[in-house]
Amino acid sequence: MLLTTFILAAICAVLAHSRSEPLMIDPPFLQPNQEDQFKDADKNTDGKLSFDEYLMKDKFWVDMQRENFKNRDANGDGFVTLQEEQAYVKKMEEEAKKQMEAYNQEKFSEYDENKDGMLSKTEMSAYADKYLGVLTDKAYDDFFSLSDINKDGKLNYKEFKEFDANWQGANLTFKPVPNRPFIAIDPPMPTKIITN
Repeated sequence: MLLTTFILAAICAVLAHSRSEPLMIDPPFLQPNQEDQFKDADKNTDGKLSFDEYLMKDKFWVDMQRENFKNRDANGDGFVTLQEEQAYVKKMEEEAKKQMEAYNQEKFSEYDENKDGMLSKTEMSAYADKYLGVLTDKAYDDFFSLSDINKDGKLNYKEFKEFDANWQGANLTFKPVPNRPFIAIDPPMPTKIITN
């Protein structure tokens, strides 16, 4: 679960990079204030927290760990063996690869305007401009040529994936970022979760 959350967060960050509107954070990530956390964790209401109660101050984290444990405990016996842990991590890695592959295929199809199964330099330029934020200048042209392994002037899906995986180390020129004042979170969010 934690690996999946991390992977999804990374994918969201990539997608957010291409968006002009602010990325919103869902309310489950908000935390109640300290006094409320303390009172909620102090189950015996004695004004002090045992270690177990202290852990409950961050109920969201505890619930997330409980869910992580449950997902790893494949046979439901209340214990996680090394084999169960390894199997779970392998499963999450495979899921992450599938999600990334689906994302790559979606982007490739989106920019393959003539649906010939290839990305021309013009189609790839549109992708680089919108999703990578790079200028299509001489450095871009050189990198496109290097990525075009079979030298047909287009990128097939395999070449596209290589281009996408290696563009950050290619010395490309980034587009200038429009001037916008830094805003931590648009719009301001409440500091307390309101529950029914």
